[in-house]
Amino acid sequence: MTTSLTTPQHPYTKALLSAIPIPDPDAERSRVRTVYKPEEVTPA
Repeated sequence: MTTSLTTPQHPYTKALLSAIPIPDPDAERSRVRTVYKPEEVTPA
């Protein structure tokens, strides 16, 4: 697995990865999703 997937740095990448469903229903119910807020991202 690449570093961008194991330790994402950009908020958009974090939000995308948090949207991937987990097959375990109990874990899926209790997890916290990352919401992407573009106004909080500073341009590079």
